[in-house]
Amino acid sequence: MQNKFVILMEKAERDFNVSVELIKGDNSYWTPTPLEEVLELDSFGIIDIGDDQSDFEKLISLIHEVGHVIRHKDSN
Repeated sequence: MQNKFVILMEKAERDFNVSVELIKGDNSYWTPTPLEEVLELDSFGIIDIGDDQSDFEKLISLIHEVGHVIRHKDSN
C-alpha cells in the first residue's frame, strides 16, 4: 500500500502543483498558497498527511485534500 501512496503523492505534486508532506499525528489538511502568491511561487500549497494513519487512511486523506485543491483551482 505504501507504494500506491507514494505514486499518488508524486502524481498530485506534479499534476496539481502542491507539495505533499508527512507530518506527525493523525490529522491531514491542505494549506493553500495565498492567491496573490500563486503565480509567483507556481504552487497551490502544501498537503500535510498525518503519519499515524494507516496506509489506507493516508490514501483517502490525500485524495480528499486533492479534492479541496481542485475545487479551489476551479473556483478561481
